Amino acid sequence: LPMRLAAVALLAGVLLWPSESNGFPHGDVDPARLREQVKRMFFTSFDHYMQHAFPQDELCPLTCSGRDTWGSFALTLVDSLDSLALLGNWTEFARAVHITLDTVHFDLDKNVSVFETNIRILGGLLSAHLLATQHLPATSYHGGLLALAVDVADRLLPAFATPTGIPFGTVNLRYGVPPGETRVTSLAGGGSHLLEFSVLTRLTRQPLYEQVARGAMRAIWARRSALGLVGNHINIWTGKWTLPEAGIGSNQDSFYEYLLKSYILFGTEEDLVMFQDFYTGIQQRMKSGDWYFDVNMHSGAPAMLWFTALGSFFPGLQTLFGDVPAAVRTMHAFHSVWRQYGFVPEALDLATNTVVNKFAGYFLRPEMAESLYYLHQATGDPIWVQMGREMVESIEEVCWTPCGYAVVEDVHTHKLGDRMESFFLSETLKYLYLLFDADNFINQGNYVFSTEGHFFDVQRMFELEQAVPVPLTRPDSAVELVRAGCPLKPLETEVALYGLHTAVPARSDAHPGRPADTFPHLRQLRTSCFKVQQPDEYWAYEVCFGKSVRQFHPIDKNLARFDQEVLLGVHDSHQAVRAAASLQEVAHIVAAVASDAPIPTATGLEGAQVIQHFYLHGDACVDESGETVTRGAVVRFACNASLPLSATAMQAKEVRTCYYDIYIESGLVCGTSTRKEEGRKEEGEGPRGRTHGL
Repeated sequence: LPMRLAAVALLAGVLLWPSESNGFPHGDVDPARLREQVKRMFFTSFDHYMQHAFPQDELCPLTCSGRDTWGSFALTLVDSLDSLALLGNWTEFARAVHITLDTVHFDLDKNVSVFETNIRILGGLLSAHLLATQHLPATSYHGGLLALAVDVADRLLPAFATPTGIPFGTVNLRYGVPPGETRVTSLAGGGSHLLEFSVLTRLTRQPLYEQVARGAMRAIWARRSALGLVGNHINIWTGKWTLPEAGIGSNQDSFYEYLLKSYILFGTEEDLVMFQDFYTGIQQRMKSGDWYFDVNMHSGAPAMLWFTALGSFFPGLQTLFGDVPAAVRTMHAFHSVWRQYGFVPEALDLATNTVVNKFAGYFLRPEMAESLYYLHQATGDPIWVQMGREMVESIEEVCWTPCGYAVVEDVHTHKLGDRMESFFLSETLKYLYLLFDADNFINQGNYVFSTEGHFFDVQRMFELEQAVPVPLTRPDSAVELVRAGCPLKPLETEVALYGLHTAVPARSDAHPGRPADTFPHLRQLRTSCFKVQQPDEYWAYEVCFGKSVRQFHPIDKNLARFDQEVLLGVHDSHQAVRAAASLQEVAHIVAAVASDAPIPTATGLEGAQVIQHFYLHGDACVDESGETVTRGAVVRFACNASLPLSATAMQAKEVRTCYYDIYIESGLVCGTSTRKEEGRKEEGEGPRGRTHGL
């Protein structure tokens, strides 16, 4: 607890460590002038994006045009929302929020990066939603950004349906994981969802989001080497490392970042323990002087003697952890690269002190500005402001164009490229502005920044954690639109709905002609869903226990076509659907799943038909062949109207479409009769599984 309080206090700028100037010339620094210069840089870029590129993802500053990059969802606008608030332009923030609500949607047949969509889109929506609820009039904002956040998060969830729980790197926003998608993902891509998904859990009171993100983090932790290190890329199906080089830079950085920041933001001791272990391994195995190299995660042997631009975040993380003296020395070492080239190239070979071929660009990255900001907050030393001034001057002198700021393709020649990444507005200029604005509300409060620079209030997260759930009472404007078409039939009073009352428009998976029971993003969720319609009633219900309650207007009575959908809220029930299945019967099911044998029908589930089974992530164990397998399994059953089905919140008189899952954790998954018959020594602990609810 003292370390967490110290880190939170550091965010407010109240802890001061002595610093080392190392002979660096301070010069005259005028923070007020620099602050205004950075603000002009931001609005020059943002205005040109809105004029020449919106609603495409990014601005092309050399040609004054736009292009889609990460998903065709107005990326730069969403990524910049909280920057508008931080810069104090609340009028523009309010306008941008309403533009987002009017134009951004995720009903796209588009393959997107799970990692990038999470940190840029989901993080941007959540941060902006929290700001909007505090600073915009209640008459003008009704939670629409949160509805968008829930929508995009739900479309990312199918990526987590893997044997290890570590997500795929790509999903299709409409159809889930694309066929043939690679089963290899990076460390950062697999383990950097905890901040955004946990914030969403606290806002919606839906535990699934944090559970899948934390499950992925634990799965990676369970696969660390004996040296306490993890690699660069991992197979999400087998749990084997395909690239065992451990480092702090590309494809790895935000994994470590999220462990520490999650602890600061939510106070989960588990995250601190994991971070401390990894930090010790990094210091013992990767550090050489004030630099850090990639090493083999198993042997510790040096693998790549490169400094990378993405690794520039590390002094900032060290500062948050409280290792400020080490952070100061590392920052001076890293900044020497900036002074040598005027920028930080993507990669520098430290063995030869030369820029690595094909890695000579500077893409307006924020990591060095981020570390300067944290160090200035911790030490108060003006040297960090001086370094920040150098960054501003370099970017202004070389990267400025009449339509914004362009990336540098080569730090030797300063040749520009026709791209301006969204993180230039969401991170680089944000950290530089905060470096020069001591009185900013961020610097006066306690906020944690995501890896994309989106910020979350520590106190607000604590309040959400402690708050007592209350029924939904405030309708969203989208609900009013639905009510204008016909009366909205209320749910039974026993149904407890918690969180903000939001609504979403009809999606592609609810449009005419698409059967309701083929929703890809629902069928892949680890939850129990079924759809109910009373005879001759206008509304149909889809109840996903442990997830949500949705209310549909069906065009026909077979629930096959829909033209409206209203998200009513989150249903908070652990075992809302019940069926009789003994632990012995569940053990038989698990043993069959583990050995790929036919699934027996449990006595208590007569009338049900097994339609799907797959392994669920959980604690890992290793069999004698060295293979890492999981202890968890899930078996999905189909049911029909004759199957006894009771719900604590709702009685279904007529069930048209239904399926539900059994979740099991059992040592049986790690040791089956099949392995015994093959002559392998059985070391299982016997049946010690438990059902999680049906």
